[in-house]
Formats: sequence, C-alpha cells, structure tokens
Amino acid sequence: EVFTDVEGNVWMASDGQGLFRYSGTQFTGLDETMGLPSAQVTAIASNYRDSLFLGTYDAGLFVFKDGKISPLSFPSAPVPAITSLCYTAKSKLWIGTRGRGLWSYEKGVFRQYVAPDRNFPSNFVNSIFEDDNERLWIGFANGAILYEHDSFKTLQTKGRRINAFLSIGRDSMLIGEENGLLLYAGGEI
Repeated sequence: EVFTDVEGNVWMASDGQGLFRYSGTQFTGLDETMGLPSAQVTAIASNYRDSLFLGTYDAGLFVFKDGKISPLSFPSAPVPAITSLCYTAKSKLWIGTRGRGLWSYEKGVFRQYVAPDRNFPSNFVNSIFEDDNERLWIGFANGAILYEHDSFKTLQTKGRRINAFLSIGRDSMLIGEENGLLLYAGGEI
C-alpha cells in the first residue's frame, strides 16, 4: 500500500518490514523498535490533517500522530486481520478485514457490515476506494459493492476477486481483478 500525504511525503506499508516514509531526499523507517506493534502493516490511510491510520495483519488498528503510535481499540476479539483502509471526505474511516467484513469508524464509534447482510458477496474485503463523487468502491474476494447515498449496490463482477480501483474520468472506474481489468462506465461493467 502506497500513498502521498499533503506535505508530499510518500508512505509505504509493507507486510513484514513496517512502514516507510520517503521525504524526497531520505527514507525513514517505522517498525517494532519504534513502537509499532507489528511489522505486518497491510493498510494505511490518512485524515490529511495530522494522523495516519495503520492496519496490521496480526495486531489491529493504530493511529500515528505527532510521532507517536497509539492503538485504536477494535470492539471485538480477536482483532481481525486488516486488509484495507480508506478515510473519506466525510471524515469516516472504512476498514476492510479478512473474514470479519467491512467496518466503519466515525466519532469514536465502530460499526460492522457483514455478509449476507446488504448482499455482500463475502466477509473478505480486499480493497476500499473513494472516488471524487464520494462514492465508496469495495472489492471482495469474490465480488464488488458500490456504496453511495447510504446504500450498498452489488456490482456485476461475476464473482471475480477484486483487488483495486482507479478513477478514469468523472463517471468511469477501472476495476482490477484477478485476471485483468474491468471497466465501469455508464452504470455498467
């Protein structure tokens, strides 16, 4: 997982090496020796103000703020493996997990969304992406969902494993699946 913050730093999460920041001139590592509870950082997101959210495979969810790492206590045990994070324009953190569904976190409250509720194809979330229209695209191990206007809509991906999303224009989306790409345009795939 890679993203660029508002200061131009490039942050890279790694599955076993911790978290890295590239400032344009040097790399800085953040790992277990600096307080990160796990080197398996599988997801990263930012609120684009002062905090990074770090999802780990084996230790839960954390906030990196003012140079310090703090846990964000998950309301269930054991803590699920976190596979993806997305902080939206409306200040909500969405959390994808391996086998425990989709979660949202807003104003100190967690909410869980699981299959078969809302016609989710499974509880294995691979990717979450917010487009410029504030729609949330959620990729699963066997399908995809579009969240807009407070409702979930199943996308016709024929049970494919959805790994990534990329906006291409105002109304189109490239959807990365296990064997290539799908195009979402005009409300259809």
